[in-house]
Amino acid sequence: MLFEGLFLPSLENINKMMKEMSDVDMLTFIIQETGKASPTLIETLLYERDMLVFFCSLLSCTDMIF
Repeated sequence: MLFEGLFLPSLENINKMMKEMSDVDMLTFIIQETGKASPTLIETLLYERDMLVFFCSLLSCTDMIF
């Protein structure tokens, strides 16, 4: 129990994390609402994101091989 007490975040850090989580929820909400209003925009953004992740993963795999 003493060991756990040493590594628990402070109350200030917990409050900060809670604030960040609520900010993320707001971002998710905004993205969902934008998707309802303009599905083509969200589809394009997701496609671009997926392509970026794909090509970045290819580059990182290539770096490991060479």
